[in-house]
Amino acid sequence: MKLMEYRFSIEHIDGVKNVWADMISRWAGCQRSISVGMKRLRRKRSRTVDNEPTESSRNKKTREQNPLQHVTIRPFNNDNFEWPDIVALAAIQRRHEGERPRGLTRNNDGLWTQDNCIWVPSEDAEIVQRLLVVAHCGPQGHRGRDTLLEILQRRFLITRLRKRVDRFLRGCLLCHHVMGGRIVRRPWAETYRSKERNEALHWDYLHLGKSFGDYAYLLVMKDDATHYCELVPCVVPTSTVTAQAIMDWHSRFGAPGLWISDNGSHFKNEVVKEVSKRLNAHQNFTLAYSPWINGSVERLNKDIIQVLRVLCLEYNVDIKDWTYFVPTLQTNPNHTPVPSLGNHAPMELFCVLPAASPLSFYLDNSEKRLVDLGEHFPEHIDDKLQKLRESAQLMHKKAIAARAKQTNRNRRNQKYATKPNIDVGDFVLRSRVDQKHNDKLLVTWIGPYQVVQADEQLIQSKTFDNRYRARCTRFKTKVLCR
Repeated sequence: MKLMEYRFSIEHIDGVKNVWADMISRWAGCQRSISVGMKRLRRKRSRTVDNEPTESSRNKKTREQNPLQHVTIRPFNNDNFEWPDIVALAAIQRRHEGERPRGLTRNNDGLWTQDNCIWVPSEDAEIVQRLLVVAHCGPQGHRGRDTLLEILQRRFLITRLRKRVDRFLRGCLLCHHVMGGRIVRRPWAETYRSKERNEALHWDYLHLGKSFGDYAYLLVMKDDATHYCELVPCVVPTSTVTAQAIMDWHSRFGAPGLWISDNGSHFKNEVVKEVSKRLNAHQNFTLAYSPWINGSVERLNKDIIQVLRVLCLEYNVDIKDWTYFVPTLQTNPNHTPVPSLGNHAPMELFCVLPAASPLSFYLDNSEKRLVDLGEHFPEHIDDKLQKLRESAQLMHKKAIAARAKQTNRNRRNQKYATKPNIDVGDFVLRSRVDQKHNDKLLVTWIGPYQVVQADEQLIQSKTFDNRYRARCTRFKTKVLCR
């Protein structure tokens, strides 16, 4: 994985022709690996009074009681790992009976619950750790803190859960490999926001590299309002794959009215244009080399890469086996509740179906019963469908309110964002992304260009007979003159 950052080629040299290199490569190859446990100790100086215990003496007993714990990279591969069940939870509740909070009631399985959430004693670190592992590792894809909190709070009552989740995530070794860096703040701009299900569709091709099969790309399709997504693996991004994917989407959910994508030839062609015309849809193309404008699907691409990397690391498989993880990659974001949707999952908002969870092992079997629709069900089907629509509309309203609240909160936090001071007539440098595939993320500044039109977010410049139009963040001042 580390060598993927560099451009290199591998050649095989026969050992007969290169004896010394062959001997050095085999030298000391049977040594045992040595594992060392390290712990950082901080010493804090403070003014102390005579006969008053110092900071080190106060924490000496705590360090002795809390020895260095062994951290497992892949807990599911451990043979000693046991999934929590109802019997274990009942035994733990009886063990901590004196610490039980007030206001709890017993369910049919004899467990203490509050609002259908099972009480888990926070003093029992082992059961809490096992629940965190089940809700975070494996098929869950090592998602972030908010997702882990929402999954646990839906089914369990654990005191000081946020602190425990933060401590657990800081100790997760795989998260350090796949999590990105800090986000650089930029000025906010208005983007398209839909308020109805299947109104607008974002789609983009994600290059995941060669696999052991023929697939190398992944077509990512995402609903704008509910964040529901579908993934289509393909060999190369072509208009045929794009048209077939939108027709499959149309056969299941209907055709969205707006298709948002970049200017790739697989989207901007006569075939897709004719399909959109037949389906009475409109295509909206973003500016070239401006992935933040199409940020909705780009954010999903980031999650897909993160989940795919951690799945390959956790299951200890080669990265070229990514095609086998496509069903898991599609299930993970669709069944994960997020704060931007009012703590609902995309599956709940788009398909009006309950989201699957790995923590559903405690369900009472008596609750899993068959519902008799009755002989007169066809007569009451309109009433049932109307209630279903009202329930879905209520969830959509909560999701829209949560997204608006999050957007306003993020806008208020943009106090460190600065806009470039550029006006008509100024000479500027324009940044562009290298057209080579290997240098796609490298930026170079070319110019100078003279600004002929400056709007709030877009700037149009010219040099000789060529004109360019891009966002203001793609320009910087070179010479401040008119």
